[in-house]
Amino acid sequence: MPFNPFKDPEQERLLDREEEAVRRERDRDDRPSWREIDKVRDRSPHSDQARAPIARDTPRGQREAAAARAAAGQAMDALFARAPDARAASEAALARASTAGEREAALKGHLAAHGPPTGWEVLVACIDVKDEALVAEVLRAIALAAPGWEAGQKERAVQAIRSRAFTLAGDEARFAAREAFAAMRDS
Repeated sequence: MPFNPFKDPEQERLLDREEEAVRRERDRDDRPSWREIDKVRDRSPHSDQARAPIARDTPRGQREAAAARAAAGQAMDALFARAPDARAASEAALARASTAGEREAALKGHLAAHGPPTGWEVLVACIDVKDEALVAEVLRAIALAAPGWEAGQKERAVQAIRSRAFTLAGDEARFAAREAFAAMRDS
């Protein structure tokens, strides 16, 4: 703008600033807003929203519908599944115990809460605990459960009892071992 000596220079600067602001606003209006940019993205062929749903009468649609039904069925089964029995969970913890000390602690808790274990694998695994009173409890439970066991299960139990019987010092545990042997022999 050429200099005009009859105008106030301060007013000239204000007018220049206003013109600059109007020009910036006009330039800003030319750029798309974020909302407009998102709309363009949603219409692009790479957008998930741009894809048409698959018809149910096509083989692919039928496979997807079957997969959706199966997933919904599994979700419903999981929702209404019964909680595991506390006794079974305790016996599973006994079976998972890897050392004699862990097994002894788990066995004490199980005996206090549920009585002696019932599974033959758990009973045979619990023979090697250090506390002979607990060993006697386990051997009594083996004597009671042995008639229902198969021959292979009885053989494994006899081997475990024999190896533990050599280290038993107490009379109660030795007597329980004899009872277990007799129960396996008689059944």
